[in-house]
Amino acid sequence: MLRLQTWKSQKEVDKTFEVDGYDLMWGTIEDILQILDDAGRDPDETEIARLLQQNRNKINEFLQDVFPTMTDEDMRKIKIRDIVPFFISLFAYVQASFVSKN
Repeated sequence: MLRLQTWKSQKEVDKTFEVDGYDLMWGTIEDILQILDDAGRDPDETEIARLLQQNRNKINEFLQDVFPTMTDEDMRKIKIRDIVPFFISLFAYVQASFVSKN
């Protein structure tokens, strides 16, 4: 399950977006693999945060594809401490899906 929260304030959750499954499109996988290539081997959270910032438009499109009810305003209320682990998990999922098929 993929999950991401938006926040009303520093301590109060506004919304929780969840999806049980998500079928990645090939173009999305290409984008993620390009980001992974740019990250190098075993990127830390600082490197992931930098890559997310550099790929902001792709990330926003992807988030709205995964969570169709998420608005532009919702995305402005996502904490970086939540989005970085979300993408770390997603990257691990993509890598595992390629490894398991080879």
